[in-house]
Amino acid sequence: FNADLEAQNWELSRSRNTLRSLFDNLPDSLYIIDNQYRLIAVNMARAKRANLEPRMLVGKQCYEIFYNREDPCTGCLVGETLFNRKITQRIGRQWEEGEEPMEWEISSYPIINEMDQVVQAILYERDVTEKNRLEAVLAQSEKLAAVGQLAAGIAHEINNPLAVVLANSQMLQRELPTDSDLQELVDLIHRAGTRALHVVRNLLDLSRKERYDFAPTNINTTIERALQMLRHELMDRNTDLLFFPSKDLPEVMASDDHLQGVWLNIILNAMDASGKDKGKIKVTTSHKGNEVKITISDNGSGIAPKDLKRIFDPFFTTK
Repeated sequence: FNADLEAQNWELSRSRNTLRSLFDNLPDSLYIIDNQYRLIAVNMARAKRANLEPRMLVGKQCYEIFYNREDPCTGCLVGETLFNRKITQRIGRQWEEGEEPMEWEISSYPIINEMDQVVQAILYERDVTEKNRLEAVLAQSEKLAAVGQLAAGIAHEINNPLAVVLANSQMLQRELPTDSDLQELVDLIHRAGTRALHVVRNLLDLSRKERYDFAPTNINTTIERALQMLRHELMDRNTDLLFFPSKDLPEVMASDDHLQGVWLNIILNAMDASGKDKGKIKVTTSHKGNEVKITISDNGSGIAPKDLKRIFDPFFTTK
């Protein structure tokens, strides 16, 4: 009898240790409360978020120790679990200083005793911040794809009348006497039409499907094409842009259209950073051996140190 009892105790101890190990090593937050919102058990992940040891949390009310509140949190659904034995799920947000809010998917499950009564509730909190951010990025990408298709359609519509304008301006140049006063006006029409045609072609190239066609590319040319598209924006914002291209710049293997998009984004960001003051942007290219260097500087306020780690996050903005 004693041997059987000892074996049972050993089995219970092993099961308890296994469950405790599982409970504490879960990467997501897990804790148990009673119907007075008192913490019965807290795993390491949730205790770490509170910067306390699990044993220091047990017996405290969850809303008080976790959220520094005097009553249950607004929007909390655990009451539905404790008093109506419902499984619930909601999204909770937690703000940290200087950061975007953390988003948690909070689920609650009832614990029922032998009298078929709910005596406790399990709360499971999963960090879904990154998941939701990636979903937002995907949605934004789909919107941008639709805008790109629209831009391509508009560019084609503009391209056709521009071709007519250029063709007729060339005909007029040939028909008019070389000493005619109208030659200068026709030449102005032709140059303006050519410039507009370049912008439209660049827009069409930029809106093409994502194909990384790597080919020998002149960096100066990609920057010049980007600046052609930004010329009106620079004038409208009263921004001075100086471009100092290096002579004899070696070609690099790159995707021409994607590089053009990079320069557009960085220069537009520099224009925004310049704020209300007269913007000044300088773009320089240089090379040393086979290395090509592009430097873009502006007179804006710069990037806050806390945002430096986010500079490569798609669609992250401080605007």
